[in-house]
Amino acid sequence: MTMLKKTRRYFLLILGLILVAGNVFNVSADNNINSLAKAAHLKKIPKLASDSAIIMDAKSGAILFAKKPDKKQFPASITKVMTALLVLEKINDNCDGGIICSKNAIMSIERGSSHIGIVPNEELEMRDALNAMLLNSANEVSNALAEYVSGDLDEFAELMTERAKELGCENTHFVNANGLHNEKHYTTAKDMALILKEAMKHSLFREIVGTVRSYVPKTNLTDEKRYLQNSNKMIRKGTPYYYEKCTGGKTGFTKKAKHTLVNTANDGNLYLISAALNSKERSDKWEDTKKMFDFCFKNFRNENLKEDEKEKNFAKLKELKTGESSLIAENAVLSYVEDEPTVTLPDGVEIDDLNLTAKIESDDNNGRLLRLIYTYNDFVAGECYVNETSAEDELVYSNFKDSSKKAKSFGISGIIIVTVASLVILASIFTFIMIRRKRMSDRFLSKFRGDRKSLDISLFDRK
Repeated sequence: MTMLKKTRRYFLLILGLILVAGNVFNVSADNNINSLAKAAHLKKIPKLASDSAIIMDAKSGAILFAKKPDKKQFPASITKVMTALLVLEKINDNCDGGIICSKNAIMSIERGSSHIGIVPNEELEMRDALNAMLLNSANEVSNALAEYVSGDLDEFAELMTERAKELGCENTHFVNANGLHNEKHYTTAKDMALILKEAMKHSLFREIVGTVRSYVPKTNLTDEKRYLQNSNKMIRKGTPYYYEKCTGGKTGFTKKAKHTLVNTANDGNLYLISAALNSKERSDKWEDTKKMFDFCFKNFRNENLKEDEKEKNFAKLKELKTGESSLIAENAVLSYVEDEPTVTLPDGVEIDDLNLTAKIESDDNNGRLLRLIYTYNDFVAGECYVNETSAEDELVYSNFKDSSKKAKSFGISGIIIVTVASLVILASIFTFIMIRRKRMSDRFLSKFRGDRKSLDISLFDRK
């Protein structure tokens, strides 16, 4: 055997041993750091059955754990999260009014797919339509809502894809509003998490996906109630997958997509967004999501940057350089844009351990807008925005604000005080005038009476 053949055999043997070791110790073929859990070298990272999965924090945007987050998958009915988002953005969360379900919306769904038996020209109140779509995954209602928004199913699908790109989705393309299978209808675990994160900003969406049971009342064409039950078992007490901290999500299934699930949970500190795609068994999506939730609640925490903005965070920002000069002027005034700028920290990691970088998003006469990026071992732990203004601008603004505050605090009590004071002054002036007039009158009468007495005496004396 030649030396070349021996070398090749040894190489293949070593390669095989590496692959076996990778499987034994659960080492992913993708060794890139794709989550904060890997960046922090956390132990006991959950092993998932779902082909793709992710979990991120809604406040910081940090990806805490991920498995093939950018792999394209078929979403099935979790597509309806995007449909709901576009509807809520159109109606501005106002459920007044309703929709009319067209024949095209009803007849264009596959026979045997999920529906609630809507008939052509049936009218639904907006909230009832959203309930039917998100709780019972009614495909014909999804189409009717799409027509309500765009007037055309194809145009609505284009709007879905466009909105996904605006949210930062890089591997998503929608061709329908309901998630029925199409080879050109795909997304990723990461993209679906971003879409759910945006949808959860709407109070009406949060309320509906957190509802266990509801019903569609009688309509213009149906005399019976249609009862609805949320397919998300993680919010339903009594099921083996009930999770107390779960706040709602959406399920999906087709033969090609297999089982899919997006979900949310919070403990008052972490606000988690999860996605599990291409789960072969129905139970996999529930068990994988529960594993991810448990792992993150145990190993991560959120820290509010605003609580220490004056001492540490802004001082650290002012240390940043652009070339040889400071990024931030010495006399600059900084303020967070978000109410709760947040970073997510693994156990044992503090804010001081994070690396801070900043990017200038805009620069005009009103100041600069900076995007701050906090990383740990080169992985993002959180992002937020900061306004930078000069001290002079801030002084003018502060004086204006103080003046406005004083004027505002003057309020009704100030008006009452001024009114009472004015009345007292007027009363005093009136009293002074009356007393003055009385004195003048008394002097005149006194003089007149004195003169009359003298006159009387003189007349008497003359006699």
